[in-house]
Amino acid sequence: MKKQEILELICDKLPAYLTEYDIESVSICNNMRNNGVSLQGIQICVSGKNVAPCIYIDGYLPRPDKSGEYDEKKLDIDGILRSMADEFGYAIGHFEPDEAGLYEWEDVKQKLILVLVSFEQNENMLSDCPYILFHDLAVTFRVSVLCGSRIGSFVVSNKMAEYWGATTKELWKYALANSMRLLPPVIERLDQAVKKMMKLPEETGILPDSPFYIITNEKGMFGAATLLYDGLLKQVAEILEESFYILPSSIHEVLVVPENLCGDPAVLKDMVRDVNGEFTDKSEILSYSVYFYDKKEDCIRVITA
Repeated sequence: MKKQEILELICDKLPAYLTEYDIESVSICNNMRNNGVSLQGIQICVSGKNVAPCIYIDGYLPRPDKSGEYDEKKLDIDGILRSMADEFGYAIGHFEPDEAGLYEWEDVKQKLILVLVSFEQNENMLSDCPYILFHDLAVTFRVSVLCGSRIGSFVVSNKMAEYWGATTKELWKYALANSMRLLPPVIERLDQAVKKMMKLPEETGILPDSPFYIITNEKGMFGAATLLYDGLLKQVAEILEESFYILPSSIHEVLVVPENLCGDPAVLKDMVRDVNGEFTDKSEILSYSVYFYDKKEDCIRVITA
C-alpha cells in the first residue's frame, strides 16, 4: 500500500472518529520543515476554531519496504485512526484560548523564541524569513504556541514581520528574553542525562561518570539555541574550569567536550559526521561543524582544520 493511499484512506475515515466535533474538512497537508524536509500529515478544520492542527503521519506508520510501500498486514488502520483522533482532541482541547490575538504584535512579541538552524541547508526557507547569521548557522525566530504541557511553534516570515512592523533587532530582543524565560537552559553531565532518558535510578552504576556535558533546555526542544543565552557559555566554562569544544548533536541539544580531552579536533568532526549520518533525523541536523569556546576570550569560533 502506498503512502498516498494511506493518507487518502485516513482522510476518508477519520471524521467517523471525531463525531463530537463539527468538522469542516479533513485534508492532506505537506509542511516544509528544517533542512528542506517535507512532512505529510492530516489537517483537520473545525467550525468556529481559528486553529487547524496538522497531525503528521510518519510516527504512526511501520517502516516501508525497499520500494517505499507498506505491508497492509502490518498496518493497524483502526489503531492509527484512534490515535490520531486522540492527538487531535488533545491539541484542540489544550490550545490557548487567546489564539484570536496570536498574530497581533503586542501579543505575539511575548511568544517569540530563538531557533538555531543550518544556514547552508535552509537557504530557501531563510530567503522568506528574518534571520541573523551566527558563524555557519542562522538564528531564526518562531512563535511558540502552548498546547497543554507541549509547545508548538511556527516560523516568523518576512510578511509577518512586515505586518507587525518589527525589525530583526526587535525580534532578537524579545525572542532572546522569552527563550531564556520559557525555555530555561539545562547543563547536565552526559551520564546523568542518559540515566534520565532511560529512567534509571540515580544511584545505578551501569554507566560510568562522564566528563562530557549536554546543553539543552527544560523542554528538550530547540535546545541548541541555548548557546545564544547571555552568559551561558561562560557558566559552562566555569563548571569545566577550562575552554571546551561544542558538538552540534541536533537542533535540540549540543554536546560539550573539555579541551584537555581532545588532542585532535578532527576526531570530533568525524564523530559529528557519523552521528548526523546514522542517528540524527535529517530534519533535526544542525551542523557538520565543530565549535570551540575560548574561556579567556569569551568567544566561540568554528574549527576549520
